[in-house]
Amino acid sequence: MGTVNIDAIVFGVYLAAVAAVGVLASRKEKESDDYFLASRSLTWWTLLSSVICSKRKGS
Repeated sequence: MGTVNIDAIVFGVYLAAVAAVGVLASRKEKESDDYFLASRSLTWWTLLSSVICSKRKGS
């Protein structure tokens, strides 16, 4: 078994795992608010850190 085959197998397993996580996570969301706003369940410091990181990255 060469390195090309091992790389392809690892890549295929990774893609399958990402797809499985996506399917499992999508079952939890009922509306678009659940996805885009995290069901309005985030704390203030989580939102603040996200805003600060977004602002710094754009500069």
